[in-house]
Amino acid sequence: MTQYDTIGKQYTDVFDSLPYRDMEVVNVYAALESILRPDLNVIEFACGAGFYTDKLLLWGASSVTGIDISKRMIELACLRLVPTPYNNLARFVVADGTAPRSHSAGGEMEAYDIAFAAWFLNYSATAAELTAMFTSVAINLKSTGVFIGVVPHPTENLEARAEACATAPLNRLYPRNEYTGELDSGDGWGLRVYLDDQGTNFMTYHLRPSVYKSAARAAGLKGRLEWRREILLDDEMWRMKLRLSEEEWTIKKKNPHLGILMIWKN
Repeated sequence: MTQYDTIGKQYTDVFDSLPYRDMEVVNVYAALESILRPDLNVIEFACGAGFYTDKLLLWGASSVTGIDISKRMIELACLRLVPTPYNNLARFVVADGTAPRSHSAGGEMEAYDIAFAAWFLNYSATAAELTAMFTSVAINLKSTGVFIGVVPHPTENLEARAEACATAPLNRLYPRNEYTGELDSGDGWGLRVYLDDQGTNFMTYHLRPSVYKSAARAAGLKGRLEWRREILLDDEMWRMKLRLSEEEWTIKKKNPHLGILMIWKN
């Protein structure tokens, strides 16, 4: 049983309702809009309850295959898509995205134009686990395909990152990052993410961008690699929605929550 089988709908209800989630969607769409076309087939790793599956189809994907290791999350994803006009364009599979194999309906390799993963790679605690995830991506991507991933903000200086996240205002904003210490491998830090005052949380890992790059290359993703910095909706409404002073808003902008990683297969 995964941690998401346990927190399931609670996680979905809390995470999807966070004000920050809207800004995350803006960042994902900005990365996808130039490459997503109606004739493209997408595989989504760690699809969860189908939040982005819904968005990908709304934005024009021809089809989306969503995979997640949590049976409960897949059940919620199926329910989310039922009332939509593109329910028949989504296919969901309970599977371990860290196990490198084809996830196409017929078992074909390299079947997808785009591989998308929001908050998937950050569950790798080691470079070897990250390489396995990227290998799974590479096996499923066409030679012309591209990977887009939502991950923690890329920085080599994770000690400074941990200190910043433990200081106001970042230590009271949700999702709230609590760094638990450097990993024995030196590849990154443990990272527990809290979603609300009730303590809804899950354990992840923040590996350095240099580790991401070497793991991707080792897995066969050899094309252009691009890190996109987080975009904040920079207006008074959003500052007030997060209940931040101008000074705190400046600190927030200097310490992004996420980064978007784009890697072309060739």
